[in-house]
Amino acid sequence: MLLQTAIGAVRSWATTALATSLNFQWLGNAFAHLMRLPLPWFEKRHLGDIVSRFGSIQTIQKSLTTQFVEG
Repeated sequence: MLLQTAIGAVRSWATTALATSLNFQWLGNAFAHLMRLPLPWFEKRHLGDIVSRFGSIQTIQKSLTTQFVEG
């Protein structure tokens, strides 16, 4: 029982650490990419489409993190 609790705590910590690291890297890269795009690119798109892509990054990251830690 104690071992299961310890393993669960380590798994939870690993998931959080990996998710945080990926989140900073992926969102930072996406933001840097957006800053390099020319203004006409933004004029052709709605703000909601751009924001939605950031949400998609977080969804993908969460799925990959969970699958990686749980095996």
